[in-house]
Amino acid sequence: MTNCHHEGDEKLAEVIRVYEDNIHPIKSMVEREKLLDLYDRYKPEWVKRAIEEAALSNGRNVKYVSAILDRWDNLGVARPWEVPRGFRHESRGKERLDKALSMLEEINGHQERSTDIEDTGNVP
Repeated sequence: MTNCHHEGDEKLAEVIRVYEDNIHPIKSMVEREKLLDLYDRYKPEWVKRAIEEAALSNGRNVKYVSAILDRWDNLGVARPWEVPRGFRHESRGKERLDKALSMLEEINGHQERSTDIEDTGNVP
């Protein structure tokens, strides 16, 4: 997986080792190129941490690793190694929060209608 400007790059070798140990052995040139692109775009420590995060979340491909890196970048994370392990996608957490709030609003609406019935005896 060496490119002429990456020959002898120990940090790249470490990123590849972490990927192959945690995700799977690199199987295609496309996968290699995508991993190289991530390495060129982000710091090696970022890529290694994203690989570990992907493995913890059962994300077993370079696209998943890329999504983690993009999310950290978009959130303005300065040091990904300080992000708690197992940190899930923000969108999933937001979806859960939205659903919980919706359910709470529905429950509150039912309670208000029940109170109206008790107070007035009228069904709205």
